[in-house]
Amino acid sequence: MWDKEFEKALKVALWQGLFSDPSKVSKEISCRSGKKYVLKDSEGKVLARIHENLFKIYDVKADGKSLNELLFNKALEIAISKGHIKDSKDVDPLSSGQQGGVYRLLSSDGKVLARIGMRLLRKFSKRKSNPWSLLAICCVPVGLISCTASSFVEHPRPSVELSLGPTVSSNGLKYLDSESKHPFISSEVKAQVFKKGRPEFCTLKKLWQEPVYYLTCSHPEKSKKNITLYSSIRCGLPQSPQSKSIFLPRKGSTCRHFKSEFSESKSAKYIRFFGDGEPLASELRTIQLKEWLATVGIFIFFIPPSIFFLGIVINIVKRLISVFQRLYVAIKKLRSKR
Repeated sequence: MWDKEFEKALKVALWQGLFSDPSKVSKEISCRSGKKYVLKDSEGKVLARIHENLFKIYDVKADGKSLNELLFNKALEIAISKGHIKDSKDVDPLSSGQQGGVYRLLSSDGKVLARIGMRLLRKFSKRKSNPWSLLAICCVPVGLISCTASSFVEHPRPSVELSLGPTVSSNGLKYLDSESKHPFISSEVKAQVFKKGRPEFCTLKKLWQEPVYYLTCSHPEKSKKNITLYSSIRCGLPQSPQSKSIFLPRKGSTCRHFKSEFSESKSAKYIRFFGDGEPLASELRTIQLKEWLATVGIFIFFIPPSIFFLGIVINIVKRLISVFQRLYVAIKKLRSKR
């Protein structure tokens, strides 16, 4: 790393015309001092001090241009952007130049058109677009669009009651079969559910904020036109005896009965998702699309903070390297004095 910095400082010094013979520069004695890189000869004589801002200017310099040409172009660009000069034809590049800590832009008759500080001029460099910054900026709207699109895609699974916040619903009918078991479905609950025969569909639902499962099963009674009437039973299945819920029936009862009605399309959908049926291929594709959009949106949305955090870490590492570099130079000087 230090070899590259020495080589760049040497190139900048030659580019500025500070000396013509690079063989006089001693690589062992030359070192960084603060924001400047000091080039010395073998006797310790200072040949040039290169400010780190000149490194940036050198990195973006056009091929074949001298330092004065580059500074003139940058001063002219700053003056035009600030409105000091309207037309670049009014400025004479031969008369313009640096005077002290200011770069003066003069007309052909010697009139001062603009004064640009050298500190501003050195900082004003054509920065290359950082692909990581562009990625972070683009990720925010893409993540929002993806999450918004996911919310607009209707889930084919039918909505279930008790929807106070996020929930997890599954097919409860499979847990009532003799082959499958659920840790919170007791034999008494099964007996109440199967009292009117095997239900057509059952939903097993868990509310995120409550330690209780809810098993809702429906038995068809009669149909009229496009409506099917159901006799439904809902049982609260607490995970422990101390579990409490506003939906649990009073007086210690675990189940309650109620009537419900569904259209033919809705009942068919319930049977596919919570009964013995199977979801359609189109419904499975819609579920995959909705989950993919949500996952991609959340993942992309968290990329900018990650890049920001990574940038902080890189900046800290660079500062630590600079501190160790200065310590190395100081120790090297102490050894040379001994």
